[in-house]
Amino acid sequence: MPAQFAFLGRAVSVFVGVLHILDPNVDLLGLGKERVVEWAKQKTGVGGGKRFSGKDFSNAALSAIGQVRALPPRIYAFLDEPKRMREYTERHDKEVDRQKVRLQTRAFAGVFGAISLTALFFGIWEQHIQLLIFSGSVLIVSFWMFWRKGK
Repeated sequence: MPAQFAFLGRAVSVFVGVLHILDPNVDLLGLGKERVVEWAKQKTGVGGGKRFSGKDFSNAALSAIGQVRALPPRIYAFLDEPKRMREYTERHDKEVDRQKVRLQTRAFAGVFGAISLTALFFGIWEQHIQLLIFSGSVLIVSFWMFWRKGK
């Protein structure tokens, strides 16, 4: 339902409520009858106005049928909305989990890289070959993991 119709319905209901507060015995059909009858006479040609032709009737019928035909897809879209919302939240949760794992992996790779860099400098200082080889390989792997998870 378009928003304009909702606002119109609300305005009419407020207007009717105010009328009933002012005069509880107000006859809304009696008040509107004259204008509706005058409009109907103009459309049918009784009052000398434009006649309501078969083409006008067919246009009105096609318009009504078009609105009725548009109803089932709108109903299906309304019924599919919870499914789409659930799929969106599942995708979002998976993405959040993936980001957490990625960030955690980068943090661990950074910590291991810093520790292995410290061990590498200590191995250079002490001229310890096994420590140099092990800490250098851990440093390379941790920097590679840090770089790979940064993409």
